[in-house]
Amino acid sequence: MGEDKKYNGWTNYATWRINLEVFDDTYLLAEQYENIDSIYELSKSLEIYMEEILEQDIPECNKNSLILSYAMAFISEVNFYEIATHIWEEIQRNKKEETEETEETIEETIEDKGINNVN
Repeated sequence: MGEDKKYNGWTNYATWRINLEVFDDTYLLAEQYENIDSIYELSKSLEIYMEEILEQDIPECNKNSLILSYAMAFISEVNFYEIATHIWEEIQRNKKEETEETEETIEETIEDKGINNVN
């Protein structure tokens, strides 16, 4: 295949399109994959998920069809690591926001109860 060209800020058209149509809801994905330990592990999980979608959406009688062949060729062009990085950053933002909200709640509780730090 020829040179890959960036597309809408993504590695290529395939990466942009799959991210847009399959992985665009990063908030839900961040919740689903929040226990994954690395971007690499997340990228492999996303790739497996994408392959499972293809297997489910293409009827059994067409498993060796030209349709599946073209779909798999398109998927092979996707930079799942780039998509995983995007989701990973969302996961990190969510964790930071949750920590900040917890800290604010603790501070408010301390203030409401009149608990003072006495040395």
